[in-house]
Amino acid sequence: MRGNTLVTGGSDGSVRVWSLEKMAPIHRLAAHDNSVTSLQFDDTRVVSGGSDGRVKVWDLKTGQLVRELTAPADAVWRVAFEEEKCVVMASRSNRTIMEVCFNWPTHYPFLTNTLLPGVVFLPTRRRPLRARRSNSTRNARSATSTPQCSGIQ
Repeated sequence: MRGNTLVTGGSDGSVRVWSLEKMAPIHRLAAHDNSVTSLQFDDTRVVSGGSDGRVKVWDLKTGQLVRELTAPADAVWRVAFEEEKCVVMASRSNRTIMEVCFNWPTHYPFLTNTLLPGVVFLPTRRRPLRARRSNSTRNARSATSTPQCSGIQ
């Protein structure tokens, strides 16, 4: 929700833009082939991610598709943007990936699979993770220690 506008995503793949003043939908976007898994919007655009593996940018005022943001993945888990940066967390070829797009609203070419310091690509897991700690780390933790990850579910 932002001001008098609400944007929702559904299991039918649609994104709806609502007017809270009129209590009615403004746009119904046929966004994805499957469920909408993540979305974010600002005053001019909506970014949606779906279980169909696509990330799409929509014009908030007209409801028109502006562009697809990344190459299709197996599934999109999270999209987040701020000013000129957009980050997509997705699954591609049984790996968890992070794609970062810079200058994405105005500069259409995008950077995929951009490696950032500290970003690790791990195979997806079907079993829940269980924390493994040695006796020394179980009893005392240093403020400067780095968490260890064994995988991502």
